[in-house]
Amino acid sequence: MRALNIDLTYTRIGFVVGALILAAGITVNILQDAVLILFGVALTTGLVVQIVNVKKAKKPIK
Repeated sequence: MRALNIDLTYTRIGFVVGALILAAGITVNILQDAVLILFGVALTTGLVVQIVNVKKAKKPIK
């Protein structure tokens, strides 16, 4: 029975470590996604502003 107890202990440790690694990985992914989303929003906003400016510039000034 003693070997089984040791196995269970290691299994628990492994489970906790695995859960921590998984949580850390998910957190990193969320942070990376947030950075990508912010970057995408900034790029999109920049493009929209440029398009609007170009359209304004093309209109003849009265």
